[in-house]
Amino acid sequence: MEFFRKIKIKKSKISSSEFRKLFKYISRNKEKDKIKKLIIRLSEGNNLVRNSISLHKLLKSELKLKAKIVRSITISGTGGDNKNTINLTTSTAIILSMLGIKTIKNNGNSYITNKGSYKFINIVFKKISKRTIKNILGKYKKTKLLLFCFKQVASRNFFGKAFSKLRKEIRKVTIFNYSLSSFNTFKSKYFMLCVNNPIETNRISEIVKKNGSMYSAILSSYDKVDEPTLYKKIKVIRNRKKKSMELVIDIKKLGFKTEKNNRYLYSKNIKESYKKFINAIENKKEGEKIIENVILFICIIFNLRFEKKINYAIDIIRSIFKTRFLKKKLKQYKKKLLWKG
Repeated sequence: MEFFRKIKIKKSKISSSEFRKLFKYISRNKEKDKIKKLIIRLSEGNNLVRNSISLHKLLKSELKLKAKIVRSITISGTGGDNKNTINLTTSTAIILSMLGIKTIKNNGNSYITNKGSYKFINIVFKKISKRTIKNILGKYKKTKLLLFCFKQVASRNFFGKAFSKLRKEIRKVTIFNYSLSSFNTFKSKYFMLCVNNPIETNRISEIVKKNGSMYSAILSSYDKVDEPTLYKKIKVIRNRKKKSMELVIDIKKLGFKTEKNNRYLYSKNIKESYKKFINAIENKKEGEKIIENVILFICIIFNLRFEKKINYAIDIIRSIFKTRFLKKKLKQYKKKLLWKG
């Protein structure tokens, strides 16, 4: 068809208006084989950077509420690692806000998957999916925590059942994993993106540099999980006012005990993920490794947010977990975020 022929001629560079057409094809369940091949081409090499920026332009045009929360940090993950781990990024975002940091959790991908942070936060904070974005922003003022997905901020929903089904059929990490997770909806000054493949961090850094944030970090563990884990080392790309610096964090040198694999993060479903989150909040023995992982994650965030050494707050955060502070705070959050209608 003409649409696909034009894309082929352009060597898989696609504009925001052409993305709009692509979503229409997806929603109609037509030309599925051509669409799958096209999405894979859009996700390859430098195509990924150019096309993600085009998709960001479309997403910006579709925002129904263009609110800005500049003095905040947005935390996001690409997903797609297929490791069946707990919702570590979301758990860390919740705990980070309890420590007084204005935190936004981008759930761009999760609400269209079987097991993601959007389902997780619906267990922690009941019926959050039914809230309007104005209601969510109101709750943010009380808790310093903003949990949302794109369909709550968009004027229309591009991502229907056909889109979700298509992504499952492709069975690969594509442009949608990277572009939705790197979209800075509320123009946060600070942005952290967790990627499941260290090879992709430099490329994804080029996308994040143009998402409106002044300070950003793109990080990946070497065990192919899209979060920092206790497995040996973590690769980080730091962007400060569009200037980049690459570093590798050896967690053993920071005083963390390393793990040979990520089995301690395994969760067969959302309910088990929630249970492990509560074990960590309540400082139970079975949650010790999760606690250490969250502490590591928070220290990397502090390094971005406050430009402190990564080991600066390790002992302070460990001491907080040993108190009842987080348990009490979670109860307060559940009351403040309670949906009444």
